[in-house]
Amino acid sequence: MPELNPTRIRHLIKAGRDGMHADRDGLYLRITNGNARWDFRYTDPVTGKRTKHRLGPLPAMNLGEAREKTAECRKVLLGGKDPKLERTKAYYEEVRTRSITKTVDEVIADYIDNKKDSVGAGFLKNLKRHLAIVSRAIGKMPIEQVTPLIIAKNVGDICIGRRAGRQGVYKTVGLRALWQQRQSGQEFQRVVEDLFKHAISFGWRTTANPATTTVLRLPENPHRTEHRKEVPLKHVPLVLEALHTYRYLGGLHAGRMNGKRPILARLVEFICRSGVRTGEARQAQWKEIDLKRRLWTVPAAHRKLKFKYKTDPRNTHEVPLTDGMIAVLSGLKADGYDTSPEALIFPNQNGRVFDAAVMGDFVRKHLQRYIREGYGVDLVFHVHGIRSSLADWWRPKATPALWKLQVGQRPGGRDDFTFAGSATKAENAYGHSQLTEDRRPIMEEWDTFCSDFSPTSVMKISDYRIKRRRAA
Repeated sequence: MPELNPTRIRHLIKAGRDGMHADRDGLYLRITNGNARWDFRYTDPVTGKRTKHRLGPLPAMNLGEAREKTAECRKVLLGGKDPKLERTKAYYEEVRTRSITKTVDEVIADYIDNKKDSVGAGFLKNLKRHLAIVSRAIGKMPIEQVTPLIIAKNVGDICIGRRAGRQGVYKTVGLRALWQQRQSGQEFQRVVEDLFKHAISFGWRTTANPATTTVLRLPENPHRTEHRKEVPLKHVPLVLEALHTYRYLGGLHAGRMNGKRPILARLVEFICRSGVRTGEARQAQWKEIDLKRRLWTVPAAHRKLKFKYKTDPRNTHEVPLTDGMIAVLSGLKADGYDTSPEALIFPNQNGRVFDAAVMGDFVRKHLQRYIREGYGVDLVFHVHGIRSSLADWWRPKATPALWKLQVGQRPGGRDDFTFAGSATKAENAYGHSQLTEDRRPIMEEWDTFCSDFSPTSVMKISDYRIKRRRAA
């Protein structure tokens, strides 16, 4: 059969001559429904079976180019290799080579994009903060070239010299040093490990995870868990009295706030009387309060839940309002604060949610000093520790399970507040009544206990009266 030429190829396609048309050296033109492509037919050197290798379509590959490709395939065959298999290997090698050029910054961008729809805003904010440290150190490097030694020496920044609006200076201390020095070291370690796992799973890195080697692994329990310091039960009324009498006096507040009760003191008092988490009170809005029913309904979005539960509006938390809590709310209304439904109950000066650190600074720098100087009692405590004080007060009572409902924890679990001592996942999976009305008289009793302050227990009556006159 004569060899193919351009004229004959045009006639074959025009006449609709479907089938295989031979050229030379195993090159064939395959025509199907007016479409043509080049095939190289050969005998596999390993299996001995006849097979074909697609070279390309016509007219993208003309006759001359097809013959050149055929010559290359025959050279591969002479070397005892399969040209089809060698082409597949070359393709995947090029894909791998292109993937290696992906930088750490590109992997970080893809990692964040992958996470943003499945985590909450707070978690995503911390994730970006941790990854910014990695980006500053090795962001321009190819992900494949990162080694454990590079992570140990280059990743791990601390910000120094940050004062009153000045830009901080970041100093590299190394990842292991950062893990050992900072409270969030273990969380940062997990983020770095997960970033490289992400790169490995997508084929952008072919070697092992450099953040999980024995060189970088933290020792067992590198950080001691520090629980929030609670207020001794006998001093809980004292703390509430101090919150009630505390006033802005001079200094930075010599203007319009001088002599007034700070909203932070009201916020802390509200948390102490209710036993809720600080975040739930800081984000509370007036629309959550039902004064007729004496009920505060905390929405799921403000609770400490996993992201998938925070998005379900049914996961609310009911808190019965006591006389002391209502007095705090009434005081806000009397002082002219915005009480529209969408307004925050405890806003900062900009009308936004108080930062947890600001509230902690108020307790540590102002309230504790006020108690020490005004009442002669040296107390060191955290607002969140009031929940522990409430637990200690509740412990002798016959209704320990109600305490978890009051503070917004899930029922069941292995602790002192379970009747049977344990609870299964199946028990926790079913809905539970919040027993709001059962908790109400107990919280009223707690409210009375918080308000039962006796000045003779901590100071002289005359000194106490002088203190009250100064605060008035």
